[in-house]
Amino acid sequence: MTLRRRWLIVCLSIPLFILVTLFGWLWLQQKEPTLDGKPLSNHLLKLHDSHADVRASALEYVQAHQKVFGPYCLRLVSNQNTTMQAWMHRFQQKVAPTRLGQKLGVRNPMYQLKVRAMAALALGVVDLPAAEKISALKVGLYDADRQTRMESVKSLAALGAPSLEVLEASMTDVSIGVRNAGLYGMYLLGPEARPALGSLKDLLINEDLNLDPLSFEIFWRIGPEAADTLGSALNTTNAVAKYRLLKAMVPLRRLIYPYRDQFIEGLKHTAPKVRSESARALISAGRVDAKVAALLFPLLRDDAVEVRLTAVQLLNQRVPFAEPAMPELLLLLEDEEKEIRRIAGFMLERMILKTSASRQALESALNSENIYVREVAGKALANQ
Repeated sequence: MTLRRRWLIVCLSIPLFILVTLFGWLWLQQKEPTLDGKPLSNHLLKLHDSHADVRASALEYVQAHQKVFGPYCLRLVSNQNTTMQAWMHRFQQKVAPTRLGQKLGVRNPMYQLKVRAMAALALGVVDLPAAEKISALKVGLYDADRQTRMESVKSLAALGAPSLEVLEASMTDVSIGVRNAGLYGMYLLGPEARPALGSLKDLLINEDLNLDPLSFEIFWRIGPEAADTLGSALNTTNAVAKYRLLKAMVPLRRLIYPYRDQFIEGLKHTAPKVRSESARALISAGRVDAKVAALLFPLLRDDAVEVRLTAVQLLNQRVPFAEPAMPELLLLLEDEEKEIRRIAGFMLERMILKTSASRQALESALNSENIYVREVAGKALANQ
């Protein structure tokens, strides 16, 4: 055999060898344990069924056969995607729709991603050592696939306090998807996330990060200690940090009452968002009387639309205390913002007048050039 023929055989053999190796790898990837004559992946996919009763039945099935599903799910979720695997998945995605791929039973990688996500969900209900589950779910938490991350974080949260360290570390990850998943896990933990309050506060006031809405709601889930953690940081001069702290404190309601003086001080802040959120926090803290309501009256004349809107919305919940603000409310009937005009008119029509000065102000408004002002004043007087 000549040297040229040998080289020709080698050149033809190498692509054939690569092709056989690829298909062999794909075949091994498809191979999996079966139960009741069906692959385990088929059972897992029922956890994602559109019908709730099917999902519930599938979950019971997984729990009933956890000795089989446990190791399989651990292996699936623990399997980190390497560069080589990513390349193989792209090859697999191209082969799957072809006639040859269908005959060989090659599955689309999207199918495998769905199975992996459901395996992460199943780990939340199977009985396995917590350390093994956390180790596997940590890989799932940092996965590129969103559904896998979210199912992993749900299962981590189901473990309670032991998962706190992993979730807290994920909140500083460079990927916003991982950070938000970790934050959601903290939200699910609720009071058990209390030891991570400092990290959650630092995440909240970090100006460089775009915040998920859960960043504000999570403190309410944790409980009373959150009020002190947030309140102790209110003295900051950073307007963005102050606004975020105030927004997170509002849902805590009566727990933030000790910081009322700081909310009152915030009503005069140079940043409109801080003034607006300070007003919300002040009313949310409880014990609202005529004196407290009067603190919002200057905001009805504020230059910022969002501040005026917040003030009139809050006073709309305390109409009996709003009569002294009659001049401001009449001005708001001609505000540039339609919603402000609507709320101010609604308040005036519901208001029960206690002073003659208020009645005189409404009577004077009947002569306004603005038809809406005249209409509201007329209704308000007719309702007395």
